[in-house]
Amino acid sequence: PETGGEAVRGAGGDKKEQNRRKERAGERKRLAAEFRRFLEDHYDILDQTTTFNLISSHGRTDILVHYAEVIQDRDWLVRHSLSRGKYKMALLILAKYWTKYSSGKKRKSAFDVDLFYRYTPFLLTHNERIAKEMVSTLVRIDRNLLEASRLIPAFVRYEATRKAWKEGKGGRSEWAKGGGA
Repeated sequence: PETGGEAVRGAGGDKKEQNRRKERAGERKRLAAEFRRFLEDHYDILDQTTTFNLISSHGRTDILVHYAEVIQDRDWLVRHSLSRGKYKMALLILAKYWTKYSSGKKRKSAFDVDLFYRYTPFLLTHNERIAKEMVSTLVRIDRNLLEASRLIPAFVRYEATRKAWKEGKGGRSEWAKGGGA
């Protein structure tokens, strides 16, 4: 017959297991922070492709994002945000890039206008709120950096999408859904 001692041992064992889990979680956090510092300290001598592949093979998206931020790979960050459905984040990355460039804080890397040309069409046709914020971002950018003629196709699609939004026909245009040019 059970004396109740097993139940007590079981409860104590559960506490020990909980403590071990907490310790392992704390150790994982500490190692991840240490690895992030390593990436920050040695990014300039690490092969980017190999580093991305290695981190990716371990499924550590959080560290991939951190590494992309460290090496200032905004193209990867925007693509990653869009692939996760985080359109506002993609827009913020582009806006942050422009802000850092225009304020002179990070002038060591050239301003990549191709990022704006590449992602403006999608962000303008995703939804009305994101489109308005994208237009606001584009208006703030120095006119000498962007060629308006390269943005015209995006604004033509935007206008067609905007009319559809007003008519209540939904959000994204055919282009944004993957159709169109």
